[in-house]
Amino acid sequence: MKWGESVDLIWSLKNMHIVLCSRHYPPETGRGGLGTYTQNLARSLSEAGHRVLVVSSSAAATVEERDGRVRVFRFEYRWRKHHFFPKFRNALRYSRGVARQLRRIMRDRPIDIIQFPDLLGEGAHFAFRRRANDPPFVVRSAMRIPDLEGINRRAWPANPLERIDHRLAAWVEGIPLRRAAAHLVPSAYSGLDLEQRMAAEVSPKIIPNGTDLDRFRPADKAAARRAAEIPEEATVFLYAGPLEFRKGVQLLPAAFRQVASEMPDAMLVIAGTDHLTAPGSGSMRRWLEIRFETEGIDERVLFLGTVSHERMPEIYAVADVLVAPTYRESFGNSILEASASGVPVITSDEGGQTEIVADGRTGFLIPRGDAQALAGAMCDAVSNRSALLQAGKEARREALARFDRKLMGRRTVSFYREVLGEKEEGAGTVENGASKPEEEEAPTG
Repeated sequence: MKWGESVDLIWSLKNMHIVLCSRHYPPETGRGGLGTYTQNLARSLSEAGHRVLVVSSSAAATVEERDGRVRVFRFEYRWRKHHFFPKFRNALRYSRGVARQLRRIMRDRPIDIIQFPDLLGEGAHFAFRRRANDPPFVVRSAMRIPDLEGINRRAWPANPLERIDHRLAAWVEGIPLRRAAAHLVPSAYSGLDLEQRMAAEVSPKIIPNGTDLDRFRPADKAAARRAAEIPEEATVFLYAGPLEFRKGVQLLPAAFRQVASEMPDAMLVIAGTDHLTAPGSGSMRRWLEIRFETEGIDERVLFLGTVSHERMPEIYAVADVLVAPTYRESFGNSILEASASGVPVITSDEGGQTEIVADGRTGFLIPRGDAQALAGAMCDAVSNRSALLQAGKEARREALARFDRKLMGRRTVSFYREVLGEKEEGAGTVENGASKPEEEEAPTG
């Protein structure tokens, strides 16, 4: 064996060929937490020397892109408006497209491992027709789409065909879950949810999400507010996320009315994409605007609309507190990003986000769905400025120790090697939904 070939062999043993499948991947389809998570993971793995390919979708055409060192394969896919069972039929069609792309990739290069999300069963077709020599695949489980839609609807669909469609979509999601070599989840809360869904004892690996701590970090608040034309002396509460019922955004008018009556300088900034989840399936933004206007506080509320993920650091920089009264989260990327930016968070006391926020130390937990408790927490949070600043510092310190995307990448590689029967030295451990702080690995902030 020649010297160059031996170097290549050593390199191939140390570094892996990984495929991440995700319908959502920035910038074109980077909506929500799944796209953000996948991009953070892909970048952290590629920066560590692994060869990473992402299989995603495009509404325009089949293309190959570069995201730094990450290769992104997008195949053309449009959601079709079927009269019968649209969710089920689109899920099957998309999973078939994913399997087709994977076959093309595997013809050209060796693949060590594949990761699917559980979202609408992206890996269903590949799992159902898996061949003996195919690489193993793992599934990352967060929350089922039928569950999310159930929260937004506040009730199970009345239409029997729609109920069947939901059940069929859940069945498609279950195919790769049942056939995966292993499972991973972002929180202990998601792990319990997965056990209930599979009606069997499983042992998913808990790997908390990570974020880019160089991008999301404490910033000059006064400068950020001047740039955004927000009064420097204002007390700014920020909501960042989709305008959906399940995010608890409908609690904001009643809560902020009470806050505004007690705090003349209070201001509410809302950044997020509108969704048709208001009562009557109407626009949530329009519903909120009417409520704020009715309460006479609309002039103290600023709607930013859809904000790209690239701009989010400057949005967090203007805030004193992030308000996230969500009904249910598998983890909560906006909560993590705000914490990394040194912004304390008010959120509900049920869900994966409770594994990010330490009540009274890095933020505040309130009963889910309680507008009065939300208002009280908002007032209490800013009543003591020194305590608020300390909470922001603690939130940043916690992010440095536990939620660096590089740490997430190392733990994911360690998990992959376990699946492949390999060993890797120096990998961090994750227990009870929280990673052990490793201060020496945290970048200086």
